Amino acid sequence: CIMENVLLFHIGFHKTGSTSIQRFLYDNDTELRKYGWFYPDFSEMVKPRQIALNNGFYLRLPLFKKDRGKMWKIISENLKKYNVIISEEGFSDEDIQTILSEAKKYHNNIKVIVYLRRQDLYIGSFYNQAVKAAYVHGTVNEYMENFLYYSDNYLDRLEKIGRVIGDENIIVRVYEGRQFAGSRKDVLSDFMYTIADGIEPDWERFKMPKRENPALHGRYFEIKKLLNAVEDDQYKRWPAGYVDPILQLSERYGKSYENALTEGYLTKQDRRNILDKHKKNNAQLARKYLHREDGQLFYDTNIDFPVYENEATPFEADMIRVYSALFHKMQSQIELLPLVTAIKMLKGDRQLAFYGIGERGRTLLDYPIVPDLLIDNGIDKKGGNEKTIQIVGASDIKDWSIYFVIVTPYHCADIEQELQNYGLRKGEGYLLMNDYL
Repeated sequence: CIMENVLLFHIGFHKTGSTSIQRFLYDNDTELRKYGWFYPDFSEMVKPRQIALNNGFYLRLPLFKKDRGKMWKIISENLKKYNVIISEEGFSDEDIQTILSEAKKYHNNIKVIVYLRRQDLYIGSFYNQAVKAAYVHGTVNEYMENFLYYSDNYLDRLEKIGRVIGDENIIVRVYEGRQFAGSRKDVLSDFMYTIADGIEPDWERFKMPKRENPALHGRYFEIKKLLNAVEDDQYKRWPAGYVDPILQLSERYGKSYENALTEGYLTKQDRRNILDKHKKNNAQLARKYLHREDGQLFYDTNIDFPVYENEATPFEADMIRVYSALFHKMQSQIELLPLVTAIKMLKGDRQLAFYGIGERGRTLLDYPIVPDLLIDNGIDKKGGNEKTIQIVGASDIKDWSIYFVIVTPYHCADIEQELQNYGLRKGEGYLLMNDYL
């Protein structure tokens, strides 16, 4: 009989070159079809439209659940001609079990390919990524305790998948230079070698991605941690794209005095503890999925990495905090300029009122434009004041026509409907802060 084409789910795991694989697949769709593989792009069919290299993102996100039927139709149609790849390292264990169960309704020949990185290296890389992404500023041990969302118990994660599609349909690859297949001896070479059944592709015909998702090195990593702490303590968010110049500096200068491949954040004992914790499960995994009787999953046994130490003096650290606080203040005021300009143009002789005294409302109060009244229906706020400005509930206002209202909350559909019920029209009687930020 003729074997069905394969529906292959590439699910990471995290910090194993997934972004490079996704960029490669996305950029080389035409060439991949010559090898019998299709990488669907769902961005044109979903609303709101979002472009993502990881096409499994659309299947994972609840926002696109209503479009999922159309996605399965595209997958099913192309499975008649090609093997199909879906890639997403962000699937939780529950996500992937749900998606795989759903996939079985449309197709029978389903496989999962997963890359595994030695757990201490995985944690260190994930920690660097978390700091780079602007929300972590504690130690690596605090990160392991509080922020490591994806389990490093690989055996447990694979067995959950096996219960849905069968262990025989899981392809395990090890993210380690010594274990990569193919002529290039990197993760792309290994991935193509694996899906092409050992056939070496003509690499000159493929568009190769630049190095994706680079790490922060040494001092730049520590600087970013200090910036994150200021964000978390006081300002809550940095503007989009601000990390790019830090990454560029890190790439340009960081390696001249720190080699990211030979330093880390975990002590030798930390690494030993992590690997001892997973020793039994890793050996069982190697025997079960890689058929290695010796139970050796990872060949690289080196744990002797120098631990990076923060060189900043307390004075230097405080300088970074002060300048980042000043930058935040200036940035927030710049962002609010369009809204302030609109207020000056539209308010006329009416009194100015801010509706909502949450985080964003207080941010607006920091701008040198003072409202006459604050509106908030919170029981703990009505009747009080903020910066000496009276707070009233919406029902306390008898004549809305004398006010020009700025609605500050992110989620404001109910407030907007309420204002319209009071006879106010958007752009004439009120503005939404959402429209200006």
